[in-house]
Amino acid sequence: MSVEIRAEHVEKAAKLILSGMKGAEFGHSAGYAVVVDGERLPPKAVVCVAVECATEEYWGPNDLFGGWGGNGANTILQDMGYQILAEAVENPARN
Repeated sequence: MSVEIRAEHVEKAAKLILSGMKGAEFGHSAGYAVVVDGERLPPKAVVCVAVECATEEYWGPNDLFGGWGGNGANTILQDMGYQILAEAVENPARN
């Protein structure tokens, strides 16, 4: 990923997703959850909304791979120190 995101962007993204203000276009995560401030969220949605917080450039569901390796959302978040859980999680922005 050529865009740098920081913890402040991830935390802001989590709040926006939890409030339903961003991320509704992302589906539920079938296999993994990221823990941000005690909340379990879909990793791909968190990274894409964090990119938007960092750059004001929209990243949708097709702009990022959601799994492991290289530029996968799970890898990006784990490398930043966030816990990735092997469990399905609903997207609160869609509820």
